[in-house]
Amino acid sequence: MKNVIHFVRRSAAALIAGLVVCSAHAVTVPSSCNPAAAAADGVTLLRTCSPEITFYVVATEDFNVNVTNSWLTTNMVKIFDVSKPIVTINLAGNTTANAFYGYGIAGTSFAGQRIAVIINGTNGYISGLRQLLTGLKSGSALNGVDGQEYRTIQLHTAADQKAGRSMPATDVTVTNASALRPLVTLSASRIADFKTGWGMDKQKVAHMAMSEFRPSEAPSGLLPTWSAKTFPAETFAMRGYGVIVNTNMYKALMARDVREGRIRDASCNSSDASVLLAKCQPTVFTHDYKSLMTAKATSAAVFLNDAQETRVLNLNRLPITSGAQTAAQISFADQANYLGKYPLAVGLDTAGAESATLINGVRTPTEEVYNPGFKVYTNHTGLDLLKNVNDDQQNLSIGVVGFWPLKTNYPNAHWVKLDGLSPNYYQGGTEDLSLRVGLQTGYPLAYEFQFIKSAKLAGSYLDIYNLIVAGFKDVANSSAPGIAYINSADATKNTPWTRGGNNLFGLNRTAAEGTRIPCIANCDGGGSGGGAGPAPARTIINVSVPENSLPWSFGANPNMIYNSENSGGAPISINLLTNNIKSGGLINIKCASGTGYLAYPPSSEIAVSCDGSTQLFESHSTFPSKYVPSFNQTTPFRANMLMGSFANSNGSVIGNPFMINSSGVSVSVPQGAAQLLIGVDDQWHPDNSGSRTVTITY
Repeated sequence: MKNVIHFVRRSAAALIAGLVVCSAHAVTVPSSCNPAAAAADGVTLLRTCSPEITFYVVATEDFNVNVTNSWLTTNMVKIFDVSKPIVTINLAGNTTANAFYGYGIAGTSFAGQRIAVIINGTNGYISGLRQLLTGLKSGSALNGVDGQEYRTIQLHTAADQKAGRSMPATDVTVTNASALRPLVTLSASRIADFKTGWGMDKQKVAHMAMSEFRPSEAPSGLLPTWSAKTFPAETFAMRGYGVIVNTNMYKALMARDVREGRIRDASCNSSDASVLLAKCQPTVFTHDYKSLMTAKATSAAVFLNDAQETRVLNLNRLPITSGAQTAAQISFADQANYLGKYPLAVGLDTAGAESATLINGVRTPTEEVYNPGFKVYTNHTGLDLLKNVNDDQQNLSIGVVGFWPLKTNYPNAHWVKLDGLSPNYYQGGTEDLSLRVGLQTGYPLAYEFQFIKSAKLAGSYLDIYNLIVAGFKDVANSSAPGIAYINSADATKNTPWTRGGNNLFGLNRTAAEGTRIPCIANCDGGGSGGGAGPAPARTIINVSVPENSLPWSFGANPNMIYNSENSGGAPISINLLTNNIKSGGLINIKCASGTGYLAYPPSSEIAVSCDGSTQLFESHSTFPSKYVPSFNQTTPFRANMLMGSFANSNGSVIGNPFMINSSGVSVSVPQGAAQLLIGVDDQWHPDNSGSRTVTITY
């Protein structure tokens, strides 16, 4: 045993000695990164050096394409040292992933360090929020399948740099050869998976999300529990959405508005030339679009109130993860059955329609047929929806999508008015290419846009976040369309209209003309503490009431029948819960503007102002106003005034109806009321035309 032990000891000593000798003659592998060469040439920086800080931003796909390039061209100086290379990087086969790589600007905590900012477009705001809230463990969840949208551009890795390996030249296509400002496209194989981490900082988190809605406003069950303290949200602007139609639908809506008296110009004759005239832009009312989403209108003939219309009606929607679809469901379906897919009618099964399909390499929307004349298409992205509407040359197509410039790439797609307000024309008729003026004047399909970050951000990461936000708020350098800012330094790009720190509330502004001071941080977390603040703004809702609107449904109110008609348009309904109008609260309702037209006698028309028609009637017996105390004792009276009532969720009127005129009326919301109904005091509604606007203040 002694000899064996001695042998082992000598072998161990010899081994140690050998290792010392080997280490003395070891070959040192040089880093692939030559700091001097990288600081002089952007492609060299990209191919040989890994980032020292990688900052990861998730944004909705269309917003990323629409806005980030605008921000980068004007505000990269806030992060990057412009005296050194700044590389703009795209990924082959991916139009929504962008990376920007350069050196930190002097005077910051990351000065001189290699900084990569990656902005990754996701299919809908839900996908980005899931990445932020789950630490990049999931992306979109269409049909329960993880879309893996956390897979994005892979830059040079720390491991390759340490091993002396440069990025293969075949992986880099230079489309703009410039030492300081190269534009490159990386091969499709250079995909990074942030779940496993890469780069010097081994990033496994998303640092910030740009989102159209807060997590608390998302459909139930799609996101983890959100805490505003853990992931604070900051509002910086209002984002606009619009109802988009193809040329055939545009002309058909124009013809409907001419028939019903909303358009009264002879040049609006549904010709190609009339499509280009602002004065001929037709209107879609909230109740119109709601009828599509809830399958009350399941044919073009019903939707357009034209029995002769035989073309197929194509309703285009987006996945539930989309901000535009969320906007549509809040605006047009009161969030009813929020997770359900629309239309909801029996017989229409939209299960499996959450993602588009690939046919011969082309993304094709999922088609579902409700009946031969009504189809529903689920599009993958907003750009896909635009293309689908634009490409429909035969039938009638309609959908909701985020504001986007149309003329160049989508000449067969058109914005229409919503409740009488144009999203893209100034009042004088000239086109607003910024798609901002409508938002500034109360266009209703607008929601607060958020920056949401991790509260754990600190040091250089927090500094980069603040500089990115500052860049987007630098409205002097922003050309992003469809955005109206809140309290920015440039009043011409601001809007006084907000949703008061919660996108489930109604659009509102101060009663005065000054800009509202909104809640812009921790809005869902109970505020920021004590201290007296400004008086809360009063909320104002503007509603367009077509002249053919019934005041209530006979079916829901068999004891409130005033004649035998029960025909005309549905009452205009304002959902009290969605608009945060509570029982016992006092609201003011008045007719603000507009003109209706009463056919009396049938061969002529009488103009109707906010205070009714000039035609006097002697008896209320065949008018809805017979149920309005005190007013029903007044004779003669002016017909076709607007009238309102409160009703439960089934449409049954609670309490007494009331009249609405230009002076306004203040009413208390009764217990049990779920909606405010507004219609016209007339004995025969179908032959009326025009519309009037009602303002509701509370």
